[in-house]
Amino acid sequence: MSTTSGFHRAHNLRRSTVRLSVYVAASTSLAAIAQDQPAAPPTGAAPAPEVAPAPQYVPDRAASPVWTPGGYPDEYILRPLTVPPGMFQGTVPVVLNLSQGGAFKPVWLPLDMRFGMTEQFELFLSGNDLGAPMAVGHGGICLGGARYCPNWYNNLNLGGHYSFLKRGTLELSGFVVAEFKQFTPDTLFAIDAGVAVKYVAGVFSVKTAPRIGVGAYRRSARNAEGMGVPIQIAIQAKPEIAIFLDTGVFASMNQFGGTWQVPLGIGADLFVRHGVDVGAEFMLPALGAGSAVTPKAADSRTLMLYAVWRSP
Repeated sequence: MSTTSGFHRAHNLRRSTVRLSVYVAASTSLAAIAQDQPAAPPTGAAPAPEVAPAPQYVPDRAASPVWTPGGYPDEYILRPLTVPPGMFQGTVPVVLNLSQGGAFKPVWLPLDMRFGMTEQFELFLSGNDLGAPMAVGHGGICLGGARYCPNWYNNLNLGGHYSFLKRGTLELSGFVVAEFKQFTPDTLFAIDAGVAVKYVAGVFSVKTAPRIGVGAYRRSARNAEGMGVPIQIAIQAKPEIAIFLDTGVFASMNQFGGTWQVPLGIGADLFVRHGVDVGAEFMLPALGAGSAVTPKAADSRTLMLYAVWRSP
């Protein structure tokens, strides 16, 4: 009886040993296979982040609001048509005559000064001709001697500018100007009136200020009704740099066919610090012109360098 029991115990021990050996071998093989295969990503893992495109510059209206009376935007395209109350803005341009046969003769300084009286109204003094871009020249202080300048300062514009609408990206204003076309040899005086519109979209702005002038003292062919429609398109290329294009049409209304002019100028404005700008513009004052305008097209050229200062 004891021999039989011993035989069964030995037989069960051998069966257990074989089962244990098979289990160990299978476990080892599965571990090796698992090491050779890459680990599966965890369920619900977030995908790899995509590379975002480089951001494009857009003027921050929240940081530099267009119509905030107590401040003034640094970006060129966001600056309103009228300066805020208490602010003085002075522009000192130097316009060099580069026309064929008359380089630097004369040199004009059509100064422009603006005073903010209220949130909507400003007074201004200027020397440019009938609202034409300052780079056209032919106005303000004239340096070049009697041959090129009848007087060192022979014209003046005194006006008021009132803003009717300041809403989002659109501004509308009106202005009236007492225009002294010349002091010598005869005093020619006219009254100008017009409207100005400015629209901002993204990094672009467009503004125009059509006006009509009516001779009020010593009316003559040189002091009859005149018109001017300046147009400027600008782009804010960088926070401190703006590129602008000046054009439009200007003429005497009673001799429009012979006196009309279409200038074309391209310039850049550089923001130096809050309240200070410098810039330059190359201008063809008569790229298109009537029969009585000389010189024409590329024969008439100017280069303007300018600085602007605002306080406060």
